[in-house]
Amino acid sequence: MKYEVVPDIFDQNALNDFYENHSNVFKKGENPGVVLGTIKTDEYILDKNVKVICNAVFSYDNCYAVCDILKRNRDGFDIYFVKAATSVEERFMNDLAYQYYVATSAGVKIKRVFLMTINDEYIRGNKLNLKELFIVNDFTKVASARAENVGKNIEKYRKELEAETE
Repeated sequence: MKYEVVPDIFDQNALNDFYENHSNVFKKGENPGVVLGTIKTDEYILDKNVKVICNAVFSYDNCYAVCDILKRNRDGFDIYFVKAATSVEERFMNDLAYQYYVATSAGVKIKRVFLMTINDEYIRGNKLNLKELFIVNDFTKVASARAENVGKNIEKYRKELEAETE
């Protein structure tokens, strides 16, 4: 299966700064443009100064999803699902569809959905090059198409679980 590679998701300097200073970003909030989402995701989505939310948490109808990276774009957000894998796996597509389903059902305008995997041909030089370390594929069409079935499947599983407990 061939996937479209997205060559430039973040500015290289911003990525390197984020990587080199991530503990400061998370602990001291020194970079207001990149935040750790967890509990405050709704608040961060409303704050136009926040450009990137790491570990954005969404809930809808007792379903919860955590997006590794939620990046603001002109008219919505992009989801980046980061995996420490060197290839695209089928199960990742289901995770992307679920994240897309929960986030959009919660009212977040998701424009694109990406999967980031490790480039197993990358050789680090003196400085880490994140553009070369990661391969980024656009799976928006796959995630949105599969998301249509997520809600149906959730209801099916809930009914099955209710029947088992009766």
